[in-house]
Parts: sequence; C-alpha cells; structure tokens
Amino acid sequence: MPPADAPILSIDIELTRLDLAKATVRLSLRLSTWLLCGGIGALLAYATQSSAQSSGHGYPLPVSIILGLFLFCGFMLLVITTNVLTLQLRIGKRKGILGRHHYAIHESGLIESTEVNESLAKWGSFYKIIKTPRSLYFLQAPGLIHILPRRCFPTDRDFDAFAEEVSRRNSASRS
Repeated sequence: MPPADAPILSIDIELTRLDLAKATVRLSLRLSTWLLCGGIGALLAYATQSSAQSSGHGYPLPVSIILGLFLFCGFMLLVITTNVLTLQLRIGKRKGILGRHHYAIHESGLIESTEVNESLAKWGSFYKIIKTPRSLYFLQAPGLIHILPRRCFPTDRDFDAFAEEVSRRNSASRS
C-alpha cells in the first residue's frame, strides 16, 4: 500500500536486458571476484610450475608469471560471461524484471512499482549505493538490486538529485 504522503522525487524507467548485462559486469568486477580468480590463477600457475620442475622441464619465472596472468584473465572472463549468461537465461519472460519501473522517494522509503509488484525499501536498507556515469545501483540484499539508468532521467541534474536524495536519506537512517 503506497504511503499517503506525496513523493519527494519520482522517475519512470524502462529496464532492458542490456541494462541488466551492464549491471552484472559492473558488479562482477568487485574485489572478491578479483581475489578469487587471481587466487585460482596463481594456484594453477604454481601447480604447473611445480609439475614442470619435478619432471625436470621447469619454465623460467617470467613465463610462469605470464602464465599466471593469462589464467587470471581467463578466469575473470569466464566468471563475468557465466554471470551475464545465467542472468539472461534466468529472467526469461518473467514479468516485473524488465520493462517499466516507477521509483518514488517518500519520507518512509523508496517505492518501486511495476506491472506486477509494488515494494517499499525503507531508508537504511540499502547496504551500498553505487553511482556510475551511466547508472545508479541501489544494493539492498544479495541478488536484490535496483538499477536506474541515466538515460531514463530527463536531465543530468535530475539524475544527480535523485542519487543525492536517496544517498542522503539512506545514510541518515543508517547512522
């Protein structure tokens, strides 16, 4: 049930598969992903180096480092590609994910409305707010992310105002 107060700011957005793919890539490039893939790449490079040395055919150190970097980049590409493909396959034709979303800032929180759902995210519930040159990401829980592309805002000033208002209210509730 929507709050009785008038919205402070509101925006209608049209979320596309491309928006979801960009968000997946952006959020896959977190430090934990880098550490995981780097660790796996380093272990494989070490195992390869150790195996080669035990058989008497060791590689020079620069070759081992290049091999580790190659494996690291390969794992990063694999993780990002898997994440994008998994998301694209999972959303299929589910209603409420792609298409029109209406976001409204109220005193009680951020209201999101779609053709099948209406939800209230209370202030303080976003554990991270990310503002990039092209989008806003409000991370509420693992797998629960609100994506607001800049192209859906009438002006850059409206985009910035919306981001600042959500950040300010969310931060004030968390402290």
